[in-house]
Amino acid sequence: MPFAIAFVRGFPVGIDLEKLKQKTEIRSVIANYFSKEEQSFIYGSEAEISDRFFLLWTRKEALLKRIGTGIINDLNQISVSGPVNILKKDPFNNLAHESVLDVYYLYSLKLKDYYLSIAIHGGVQ
Repeated sequence: MPFAIAFVRGFPVGIDLEKLKQKTEIRSVIANYFSKEEQSFIYGSEAEISDRFFLLWTRKEALLKRIGTGIINDLNQISVSGPVNILKKDPFNNLAHESVLDVYYLYSLKLKDYYLSIAIHGGVQ
């Protein structure tokens, strides 16, 4: 079973790896946990729904791991589909420090049947 580990000196990092061919009812997850913008992106190509779903899901998970909150209730209020993604404080309900509203870079890569995403703070390049 593949796995991913990120070692970084001096700043926190979030990472997520997901297999594309899971037996997950993704349409239900999309309806409940993705913003309208993300839903439009995912459904923008019928042939790529699974790929686009796992791309965004790994981005959300990597970001939340980087911030340190884990999965939150208002996951549909956190959008990671655009070239610039702005976090709003409301979905975090005091779960994280004010600094969660900083800029983050999200890097994603498709590796055969997997998506890998890494989230790092915007001050790091």
